[in-house]
Amino acid sequence: MPDSAPKISGRVIILQPTVPTYRLAFFRLLRENIGPGLVVYASAQDMGTLTVSSLNEPWYVPLGRIREPLPGLQWQLGAAKIPMSRNDIVVVSGNPRCISTFIVLIRARLIGAKSVWWGHNWSSTSRRWPASIRQRLSRLADVLLFYTDRETEEFKAAQGINDKRLVFALNNGIDKSGIEALRIPYDAASRPRDLLMIGRLTSKSQFEVLLNALSLEP
Repeated sequence: MPDSAPKISGRVIILQPTVPTYRLAFFRLLRENIGPGLVVYASAQDMGTLTVSSLNEPWYVPLGRIREPLPGLQWQLGAAKIPMSRNDIVVVSGNPRCISTFIVLIRARLIGAKSVWWGHNWSSTSRRWPASIRQRLSRLADVLLFYTDRETEEFKAAQGINDKRLVFALNNGIDKSGIEALRIPYDAASRPRDLLMIGRLTSKSQFEVLLNALSLEP
């Protein structure tokens, strides 16, 4: 384990709905730095190219499927019984619709384990009253972990006076190892004028800006 690895007396338990392919590199790096104390509990869901058919990782513990006991509410089988102790750090996905997640947070609080709420404070699709409910439910956690620095700043500006918990952001990253293995030296003059779009074709993406750029003379 690297010398800079965090000193954690218990385990780091991460509860996820599933393990998408874009988080594999992140969890593998966490395991490399934290060691066998990292455990990721998640359900096996088929999300096409976003998931692998069979996940065989030393840090992964499969849970049962996610059920919908009532419209709009979810229950992740096995999540409420995840073993934990007072020295553990429990990180949950901030989904306000998943009832079993709140059972995990309540158990962590009763046991004395520290908990982290990992999710959005406000996203492009958020609405005021659902976001308000999510923020209220997140108070069960000891630490907040948002997806962007902007969300962190907005939360501190709005709630900072009354909420003294630690707040961090885990901005999106990218695993460059596969790209670096395949890329060739970049020479703009010798390359054709191609466009690679990774994302959804919505008005928010402003795809027309890229098309207009292609039409300009070099």
